[in-house]
Amino acid sequence: MMNTALLAIARNDADIAEAWVRHHAPLTDLLVVIDQGSFDGTREVLEALRAEGLPLLIVDAPALGQSDAEQCTRTYRMVAPTFNPELVFLLTLDQFIRCTDRASMEAELAALPPGAGAVLERHGHVPDAARAARDGGPSHPAELPMRLSQPLSPPAPAVLRRRSEDDARLGLGGPGQTPVLDEQPLPLYQCTSATLACYPARHRGQVAASILHAWQVHRARSGAHALPRAQFGWRRWLDRLVTGQALETADVIALATAGEGADAPCQADPLPGDPPLIRHARCLRSDAVARLSAGLGWPDPPAPTRTEAEGQRLDLAPLRDLVGATDARRAIVIGPPLWRDGLALACPDLHQHVPQPDQADEAVDLLLAPETDSGFTDEIAAAAAPGLVGGIAYWPATPRAAGALARELDTWAAAGWRPNLLRTLSLRALASYRDIRRAALVLSPADPARAERDAAIRDALLAMDAQDTDWTDPPAALLWHPLQALGVQLPAPAQTEAPAAAAAAPAAPPPVRSVLIVGSGRSGTSCLAGMFSPETHHHARDLYKPQVSNPKGFFEAAHINDLNESIQVHSAMARHGADATRHLLQGFEPHQLWLARFDDGMPATWNDQHRRQIADAVRDRPLCLKDPRMSITLPAWLEQLPDALVLSIHRPPAVSAASILRECQVATYLLDFRISLHDALAVWRQSYRRMVQAYRAGVDVLFLRYDDLFDEQRLQQLESRVGARLRRDFAERQLNRTQAELVVDSENQALHQLLDALAELSFAGQRAQACALIDQYLARWPDRTVAFHGRAAASPAPACVG
Repeated sequence: MMNTALLAIARNDADIAEAWVRHHAPLTDLLVVIDQGSFDGTREVLEALRAEGLPLLIVDAPALGQSDAEQCTRTYRMVAPTFNPELVFLLTLDQFIRCTDRASMEAELAALPPGAGAVLERHGHVPDAARAARDGGPSHPAELPMRLSQPLSPPAPAVLRRRSEDDARLGLGGPGQTPVLDEQPLPLYQCTSATLACYPARHRGQVAASILHAWQVHRARSGAHALPRAQFGWRRWLDRLVTGQALETADVIALATAGEGADAPCQADPLPGDPPLIRHARCLRSDAVARLSAGLGWPDPPAPTRTEAEGQRLDLAPLRDLVGATDARRAIVIGPPLWRDGLALACPDLHQHVPQPDQADEAVDLLLAPETDSGFTDEIAAAAAPGLVGGIAYWPATPRAAGALARELDTWAAAGWRPNLLRTLSLRALASYRDIRRAALVLSPADPARAERDAAIRDALLAMDAQDTDWTDPPAALLWHPLQALGVQLPAPAQTEAPAAAAAAPAAPPPVRSVLIVGSGRSGTSCLAGMFSPETHHHARDLYKPQVSNPKGFFEAAHINDLNESIQVHSAMARHGADATRHLLQGFEPHQLWLARFDDGMPATWNDQHRRQIADAVRDRPLCLKDPRMSITLPAWLEQLPDALVLSIHRPPAVSAASILRECQVATYLLDFRISLHDALAVWRQSYRRMVQAYRAGVDVLFLRYDDLFDEQRLQQLESRVGARLRRDFAERQLNRTQAELVVDSENQALHQLLDALAELSFAGQRAQACALIDQYLARWPDRTVAFHGRAAASPAPACVG
């Protein structure tokens, strides 16, 4: 059997935490849970399970300003070198591994090359209406047997075949993201012996707690000058909670079905096995949600993420965890006063007992001895009777000499003490400084029945002592939590005189931005989308396959096209009414509305169902989405992607119009669709006029000519704005096959000239000059209204455009 560990993130998952731990404990050797500041009792449930003796390491992470990637990577780098797992599973607490048994799953995963990963197919489970309406209580997969008929997309990179030499260079993304080594994604393989059963929305109370937690995270990560509430994706549900309104059952089911609602195709597929006993339901808390709904205030704000470096280092995090894990109430603390004072602050409920020479010895739960001297073991082993001291934890102030650990363990064994492996490794793993990570020991009273096991643990500790693993200490600081070292900031040095001139430090790379690609169909949008690598950006799931007209792919998906067409129709109905819209779009079939023309002044309007579908579509970020219909529906997407960069790419109107006419002659779904040159040019005009107006209104739009895709300087500028490398080998000039000499009207010629100018000005950041040109164009060519008088019927086959 392989040595395995499971790393998971918990976010207000108290209702399902116990079922999750009991389900996975037989499948792995160690459960590592990063608790991101949960306030619903998640931490209490986990501590109760740990007290039962389950192999559970709790990583306290209340600093919500840290990203999931930062927390997962730091935790992995702290834990993996200490526990030395061969396989690491990466989950959240609403995901359950489903397999026949551990042996068959590990037999497949053992064949993974070291340094590679595996993806697991995901299946989303849905509560029934009665369960969704509950306001609290524990959850278990046995109560949610129904799942969506189709697997969730994409499958999750959920398993890592560890290669120890990669630990310090390996980066883990957030849940569902591919791990990277030196910024290159790991190779991934499909696992067939296991899947993930996912339970994101279980009942109304749990969803409410999740929304409040998500709001806290969003607020902590939005920055001091942002308007976080305006950009919060779940704002409408948050607003309901703030005003004392309960969530609807339909909201819970919509979240569980990714927006499809109660009509989503489902099938019965319960998690195999008998449901384990739920013993710790008393730990669940709903007071934060209740207080907010009653208007009594928000949950406690998250802890700050910045920690100033100090002259002395004091890492209280591992000792706080040890006190919690052993439920210690009385302890003797031996060591520098700094540690005693620090523990008094960190563990106020821990009574520090001071033995007196003229008094009888009193029982204590722990003896804690940070930074001991060389005579500590001989002195304490002779004095600390196992019957009076529940456990001992210590580490030397200076590194041990060769053979010193073996002598210490022998001395402790002779006095009736044994090393507690799980507690020792947990103390080391949660420490941020090398002296604790290398040398800390936790001892428990010896048990004669465990003599053979204790001998094996002794050998394991000696083998670990002989190895020297890479570790870089953070700056000296007071640390209360295991991941707090992520936020240690060095103080600015005091300057008594002007500093000497020095070379400027290289700027930190910008974060990778999501992009929305817009423009008329047949204008290079597919080529631009293809230059964004799946290694840096999530494209839509279930992309259309390449065809003759776009041999390298369209980078569009039916569900995105359908969503945008629904918003187009909804917008037209809001402006004109149902009857007029029916007349306006007469003859159009599904997936053909990229060729429809609408009033220039028609605003985009959308409803809550659209919001849910967009939220599902933009769940994986940074993303790259492309659809020519988005020139009309863009405001609906920017509502949930306010930081996205909009890329508008164009070719000359005659070239795009000729390509549109040819597409209507060869694409199966357009063979019966009649369109004129005038119509094609009107579609081109409509797309870019709206983009020009969006830029004038303040949207972050970059304009590109198709030829810019072959301009190295322009590509470098684009990369600096996006924060990611582009695939230079994707764009091929020979695929630009349309050459047209069609007559173009003066308005489209003027718009083309404006777009070319904006391609320069938008990259140069000259917005004022660009807006002046836009104002001149709009004054010369005002908005139009459009009416359609029928179209020939078209075949309703899947549609995609380039």
